Amino acid sequence: AFMHAYQESPGEMAVFVKKLLLDGVDPLNGFDTLCTSGGRLNAHGALRRMVGPRLWFPSDTFSAGIAPGASATAFVMLENLLGFSLPYSSNIASMPGWISHVAVDDTLAGDGKDSLRLDLDATGMQEGKYYCKLEVTDIAGMKNELTIEMIVDPSFGVPDVKDRPVSGLVAYPNPFDTELHITFDLSEPSSLEIEIFSLSGRVVSSFREQAGRGRFILEWDGRDAAGRSQPPGIYIISITAKGYREAIRVVRAAR
Repeated sequence: AFMHAYQESPGEMAVFVKKLLLDGVDPLNGFDTLCTSGGRLNAHGALRRMVGPRLWFPSDTFSAGIAPGASATAFVMLENLLGFSLPYSSNIASMPGWISHVAVDDTLAGDGKDSLRLDLDATGMQEGKYYCKLEVTDIAGMKNELTIEMIVDPSFGVPDVKDRPVSGLVAYPNPFDTELHITFDLSEPSSLEIEIFSLSGRVVSSFREQAGRGRFILEWDGRDAAGRSQPPGIYIISITAKGYREAIRVVRAAR
């Protein structure tokens, strides 16, 4: 893939390799004024950056639960593992009808993160699991894939209701280990209540705030309000605004 990219754009690839070499330098005190690199070249580090992953997803699979007839917007996180900006593109080949993704052609800052939007639609879908692949490709042709899993099940909520205040509730990765990302949209300013329940109904964690309109991204580290780590199992994430409640099930995996 790299040689193909080099044949297509030799100048850009030459700059890319130079950045890889400099990114692999071991900084040394005082060398910042003596040489361009500011340290000692670490060939192993540079080669590892060349052949190892450069764009990274938090997990191999993104799973979203949705009720039959419902629709939702989800965001998956993408991270640049290099210390410099990296152009990339995203695409879903042979995109099925239940998912929509506008292909991205962008640049991700060094050590930066970005979110890629996915629109899910379970209209007319039967209960079950559906899969496709989201692919990202960096400027040097290295590819990384994320499996998208949509689980259609009535227990994940109710079909879309016009003008509901909360929509697009998604939690990922699911199952999770130490960190869960929770995203949802709020259509209007509202008093917002977020609760996390164990399967037995015990409130593990909760908070309330007056929130404005927009998209929210929250994180849960698997601990209760007292800071105690919670055991593996099934948990319910509940979002309530203006009397409307939307919930989703998540699984904390055994370590």
